[in-house]
This record gives sequence, structure tokens and C-alpha cells, in this order.
Amino acid sequence: MIALGDLLREWNELEEAERYVRQGIELTEQWRGVAALPGYIDLAWITQARGNAQAAARAIQKARQVAVEFDATEWDDVLVAMVQARLWLTQGDIDAAARWVEREWPQARARLSETEDGAVLEQHLCKYQWPLEARLRIRQGRAKEALLLIDELLGTASALDRQSRIIEGHVLRAIALQAEGRAGDALVALERALALGEPGGYVRTFVDEGMPVRELLCMAQVRGIAPAYVNRLLSAFQDDQPQVPTATQLALQEHPYLEPLTDRELEVLRLVADGMTNKQVAETLVLAVGTVKKHLKNVYDKLDVHSRTQAVARARELRIL
Repeated sequence: MIALGDLLREWNELEEAERYVRQGIELTEQWRGVAALPGYIDLAWITQARGNAQAAARAIQKARQVAVEFDATEWDDVLVAMVQARLWLTQGDIDAAARWVEREWPQARARLSETEDGAVLEQHLCKYQWPLEARLRIRQGRAKEALLLIDELLGTASALDRQSRIIEGHVLRAIALQAEGRAGDALVALERALALGEPGGYVRTFVDEGMPVRELLCMAQVRGIAPAYVNRLLSAFQDDQPQVPTATQLALQEHPYLEPLTDRELEVLRLVADGMTNKQVAETLVLAVGTVKKHLKNVYDKLDVHSRTQAVARARELRIL
């Protein structure tokens, strides 16, 4: 029942998923309490997806209790801690997630290495740790480092033919590339994830990543990429507000050949349009002057212009400014 509940969670059938997982937990606790551990982890993600962060915290706390009570090794304890750290990231608590990844994980890793099966356990845990660290690096503005981790994840997942991990890897790659300002490459990665995810009806793998994926899906929608699937994924985001296209998305609708500007590139362009020099833009956005120049070069390339004046004029023509 727990496995079926997890499948229903991925399909975004959350009410049914919670019902099956709770039934599964009840049954497993009657004969072997530790078997309920995956159920409590699933329950945490289901309740989080349903917007109940307190219930998710209670489920993780119960998972931790089960791991401590029934397991003779630290493996399950570390796994639950990893899930907790990713949950913190999902809830926006970057500092708490960073403390675990940067301080507690190395200590746990050292303790595991002293056990008889330490190397095997560490290898098994890395398939959870790499995506966690990649997400953290992206949120910390270290997308380049995240891409290295994601490449490792994709390499391992592909070698083992782990479809869900491969899809997750391409989704994370898309987010990291977007954060790097490489919107075109990000859409390529997202399109690959969509192609792999659509036959299996994957939903939460995309939606649980939040606003970065939602923005990419809006761009994919404008480009006509996997339209039915993209519309289904967008409808799964919990938001009572209508989806209002951004200026860039409106420009894409009228000029589908245009590569979208990132949020940072738009910030730089707006300040340039206000008459600021590169140094003034750098001071305003707390960036290096070289970074501002790099963003401007990307703007020139995407708008097919060769100067600041042309970039501003072209952006206004496209109604981006």
C-alpha cells in the first residue's frame, strides 16, 4: 500500500495517496514497525504538497523515531535527516539545510565509514545526497558547482537505468542552467525531462521544485513544447492566482525565435535603460563589473544587438521594458 501511495503521490493524486500511505503505515506497524519508515517519509512529502508544513514536520519526526527505535545502524537515521534537509529547502529554510549538508553530513559520513558496510551504505546514500547538495548550491547562487554534482547524478542514474533519477537529474540541470543565465540550454534540459516523464505521468518530480520549474514550464508553454503535458504540470501548482505572463513571455509569444532574458539580465538592462554606467549597475546589484559586462553580452546576443543603446531600443520594441 505504501508503494502504491508513493506512485499516486507522483501522479499528484494526493488525497488518494495519503489514504493508501496511512493504511500502509497502520498495517506495517502491526507486524514490523521499521517497515513503516518509507510510509512516514512519503507522508511528509504528501502533506507538504498539500500545503500542510506542520503535518510534514510531524511525519518526519515520526520517521526519525522509527529509525532510532528499530534500526541497529545509522543508515536509516541519516536517510531521514537527508529528507528533513530537503524538506527545509522546499520550505525555504536554506540555512538549516546548509547546516546539515556542510556540518552534519560529513560527520555522519565519517561514522558510516567505520562500519563494516560503510562504503556500500555511503554509495547508496549518495544518490539522495547529490540531488540535495545540488539543490542547495543552486539556492546559494552556486549553480556551476551544482551542475558538476548533477552530471555525476545523471551518469550514475543512467548507468543503473534509474528512470526516476534520470528525470530528476534533467529537471535539476534545467534549474541550474536557468540560474546560470543559460535559458536556451535550460529549456533543452527541461524538454528532455518532459520527454522522459510524460509516458509515466510524472508530476511531483517537476512541481515539487517550485517556482524555478514553473517559470521554465511557462517558457516551454510559449514555445509549444509538449503542450498537453506542460499544461497539466502547470495546473498542478497550488496557486489561486491566475498565471499572468511576464514581459519576457509576452515577447516570446510574439517573437518565438527570441531566447528569453533571465531575471538578472532584465535587472541589468533596466538599470542601463535608466542611464547607469556598468560600475553604477554593479554597485546597485552588488556585483562585480565583469559580471555586469557578462550579463550585458548575453543581452546583446539574445536581442541580436551590438550596443547599450540598441539593446534598450530593442527591448522597448519587444515590450520587455
